[in-house]
Formats: sequence, structure tokens, C-alpha cells
Amino acid sequence: MAPRYEEIATCLHRIVDFAGGGFGLGAVGGGVYHHFVKGLYNSPKGERFIGGAQAFRLNAPRLGGHLAAWGATVTAFECTTAYVRDKEDRWNLIIGASATGGLFNIRKGFLRASRSALSHGVFWTLAEGARLWLDKVYPPKPPY
Repeated sequence: MAPRYEEIATCLHRIVDFAGGGFGLGAVGGGVYHHFVKGLYNSPKGERFIGGAQAFRLNAPRLGGHLAAWGATVTAFECTTAYVRDKEDRWNLIIGASATGGLFNIRKGFLRASRSALSHGVFWTLAEGARLWLDKVYPPKPPY
């Protein structure tokens, strides 16, 4: 079973796309919410905005990098699972997220990694179930 080059190119494109989206979401969304507000709160009176901007500037790229690595790894595992199973469905994302949760915590020991993999799997199973339910309750409108 030789891989088709179109599938490989599509998976590589998805990996880069999810990494970029994860970086943007982590840097902008997480940076504003977590680091800018934290910098505002921890800065002295009269310097709050400057402290918030400085905390955002220093910490947002790190948070964006973490989310980019997570998104790229989930997508890589998802594409690998789809290739091995030769099926494209929701279980590929659940398996990919579970494997990523375990991989990212493997340095903390097998027990911690397995718990993290299990919790990621349960969370993504619930999220995909909710998405499936919403698709049934509110079906997508046909294109005009």
C-alpha cells in the first residue's frame, strides 16, 4: 500500500495550517487574555498599561509556540491514524489528540502520560459528540 502523493501533500498542508492557526490563537488570544491582563494586574499604579504590554510582548510568542506544536502534533497523529486505518472519520482526531496528550507528558512518567492521554481522549470524544449532536440539531444549510 504505497502512499499517494496527493494525500501526503494534503496532510503536510494541514499540519502547517494547524500549526499556524495554533500559533495565532495562542499568541493573540491567549496572550491578550492571560499575559496582558496578568501584566495589568501585577504592575504598579500608573504603569499598568506598559506592564501589560511588556508581559504580552515577552510571553505571547511562547504561548503561541506551545499551541503551534500541539496543533501540528495532533494533526500529524491524525493524518497517520487516517493512513493506518484507511478511513477518514472523527476517531482519527480523537486518537490523534489522545496520542499527543500522552506524548507531551511522557517525560513525567508512564502513569502521568497515560492519564493525560486518557483525559485528552475523553475530552475530544465529548467535544466530537457535541459537534455531532449540533450537526443533527442544526443541520448545515445547503449552498445557494
